[in-house]
Amino acid sequence: MFNLIRYLFDQLVFQSPNSISLFLINLRSIFHNKKKIFFFDKKFNKFYLLINSNQKFYILEKKRLNFYVKGFDERIKILNNDYLLNEINFEIADNIIDCGANIGEFRYCFDNNVNYFAFEPSINEFKILELNLKKEKKLNNFGLWSKSDKLNLYIKSETADSSFELINNYQSIQEVKVKRLDEVISNHIKIKLLKLEAEGSEYEVIKGAEKILKNIKYISADLGYEKGLQEESSFNEVSEYLENKGFKIIKSNYKRMVFLFLNTKKNW
Repeated sequence: MFNLIRYLFDQLVFQSPNSISLFLINLRSIFHNKKKIFFFDKKFNKFYLLINSNQKFYILEKKRLNFYVKGFDERIKILNNDYLLNEINFEIADNIIDCGANIGEFRYCFDNNVNYFAFEPSINEFKILELNLKKEKKLNNFGLWSKSDKLNLYIKSETADSSFELINNYQSIQEVKVKRLDEVISNHIKIKLLKLEAEGSEYEVIKGAEKILKNIKYISADLGYEKGLQEESSFNEVSEYLENKGFKIIKSNYKRMVFLFLNTKKNW
């Protein structure tokens, strides 16, 4: 009964005018946080949270508001757990690569003193990413692939599942640039973490990083069932490829199908 009520409430939030949606979603936030945490920016026509007294975090899609009803800090804790980041000892000036950066929330899993490289091919997501990460200088509006090219990106922003693979129920198609990661990241840079989330195209991304794999210590890869119309997992091909390159799985999150790989060929 509770799940039904929650479902109906969510549908009311999603389908109502923005002013009513804002009121309703804040009712939920007050229940969890004892305070109002959502606001609406008329200039950008987007909902946002206040991370601190003067820093806004914008949400691209109304249907994604539920991820933040318990507060932004709680959302970041979930991401830390999902991507198994607690297994890694991060240090000052570590280089972090975020493949599939979406609207930039992954950046907040780290202190301000790391070097963050974001790659997000979708135009609309990237616009929000820039709003949310104004101080970051290494934000890239192109995709990662096994070769430099232009590809169709099948947009599914409501569930953050846009993909270069043909998928079910996509909203639109964008032609976007893609590049090899080892062509945009110097071979001399040591990379503490590559977060790999490519909605089924993880194998293509990894092949495009071949020349710098030796410099990557950890890869946190989301290999869930998201590839193509059949919604398959890329686990087998990605794990086999990485194992042949000297990586091994040291931690798994089977609920999310996220796997943490460690480069064992190098004495870190």
